[in-house]
Amino acid sequence: MQKEEAHAGSVERHYKNGATVRFLRGEPPKEPEPVPETLTEQEQAILETAINVDYLVCMKELEI
Repeated sequence: MQKEEAHAGSVERHYKNGATVRFLRGEPPKEPEPVPETLTEQEQAILETAINVDYLVCMKELEI
């Protein structure tokens, strides 16, 4: 590397082979926050039905 120049918001590096590279300063890009998954009304009803059926089967097996 031959020389480095600071600019507003970036740094330029000039190399002996004639290449110039500009690095931007600042915070790295933020990763998007994951969107919480929600169930549709139909999916929620199916889940509740399955839970209720499992509960009733367990109650029958325990003879309660």
